Amino acid sequence: MNAKSGLLNNIKWFNLFELLEALVLQFSLKRLNHQIEIEITFIRELESDCLIIDDKNGFIKFLDIEKITFLGNESLVSFLEDKNYPFDTDQDSITIYGYR
Repeated sequence: MNAKSGLLNNIKWFNLFELLEALVLQFSLKRLNHQIEIEITFIRELESDCLIIDDKNGFIKFLDIEKITFLGNESLVSFLEDKNYPFDTDQDSITIYGYR
């Protein structure tokens, strides 16, 4: 079994989610050891190391996030490039991985 290495720390995740919240961007989130991607329309609560997206999932720790995907946005791409975040693009979507 290959060990995955983390790409983002809590500070980078927090800054990214703070921007997503300010831009009111919808995104999907895939957690480690979960098969289903969760569609997120808004962030209910944002903490320094976790977030709440709805009433049923509870707190999601940043370090439990495998990846997030959202539609491309110029402001967001500029942010990712300026802050040196690793991300992939595929047509109109952007994917940010927590681990590789």
